[in-house]
Amino acid sequence: MRVHFCLADLHGPGYYRGFLPLSRMSLLGHRCTHSTSMPVYESAVEQGLDVLIGQRLVEPSPSGLWQQMARREGRPFALVMDLDDDLWNIDRSNDAHSFFDPDRLRRLRENVSVADMVTVSTDYLANIVAEHTTVPIVVLENTVPESLLTLEPDHAGDGSFTDDDIVIGWAGSSTHNRDFGECAKSIKRVIQANPRTIFHCICPVDYTERVKSIRGRTKWTNWVNGVENYHKALNFDVGLAPLFPFEFNNSKSDLRLVELGALGIPVIASPVGPYKRAMDEGYPCYSAKTPKDWTTVLTKLTSTTLGETGKKASALERKVIGEEARNWVRKRTTEANVHRWVAAYEQILSGVRVG
Repeated sequence: MRVHFCLADLHGPGYYRGFLPLSRMSLLGHRCTHSTSMPVYESAVEQGLDVLIGQRLVEPSPSGLWQQMARREGRPFALVMDLDDDLWNIDRSNDAHSFFDPDRLRRLRENVSVADMVTVSTDYLANIVAEHTTVPIVVLENTVPESLLTLEPDHAGDGSFTDDDIVIGWAGSSTHNRDFGECAKSIKRVIQANPRTIFHCICPVDYTERVKSIRGRTKWTNWVNGVENYHKALNFDVGLAPLFPFEFNNSKSDLRLVELGALGIPVIASPVGPYKRAMDEGYPCYSAKTPKDWTTVLTKLTSTTLGETGKKASALERKVIGEEARNWVRKRTTEANVHRWVAAYEQILSGVRVG
């Protein structure tokens, strides 16, 4: 197949939904390319495309091209729209709410409705999208590269931590203000009480300001360019996955758990939406629903007391649960799932819609 993916960005969704699966498809002999711009119809035909994928198309120019191609008689390639979020139900506390205004959402709805197929990351999101289109919807879960399973978090990377430090970590975009609030007070209590702990935040916004105290130690790392570099920066002993229970979060994927699990990092997560579904499917992590839960589990996993073996009991527990998570993630690597992407695209080629 000859496949071209129009990425919405060069990181995050663009990497996981476009670059990563297509790079593995290329290894199977398919001809795959990607860019951040939409080709015109003549260019797509000249390239001999079989499948053209648009990622959350909402802007006027690419939407206009998409609509024109959808109505072309004799179009020889399939149009596939890819979505990773429920853009119709973004909470007002999320910075993205104002960006996805009524005009952009209208164009998104129109573009979804004329596609030959829509691919999404979760079953929940598939049900949301089904409210806006009658075309086939295929769930393709987010995956991580197999190489991530062999990457070990490095405390000594930038000299900020020592081997004796216990790093509590959270990473995400600036759109997670209310999510982070689920565990902020608990982080503050724990790092204040235990001088061996340090909170590491990787985010464009410095959330460490919300947990700082007289004795609590924190480190803020601005957003890291390049997903591979971001993975190397995840030098946590305990990973946090808080999620506020509103509609938008229900359709999100469990990618945060999968990333941290691949690195062998034990996770504390809110039993909400995708994280609850992952737990129900056997993902080994700690559930924290209330501030008391967060404080209790964080205290347990950062304890410096010795167990019966004479070693730190919390360190042993972190290692065990981290390895269990890593084993669970083996079924969610891109290499183990690339055939699903190939099958989805091959499926739609037999029934390209026009008009």
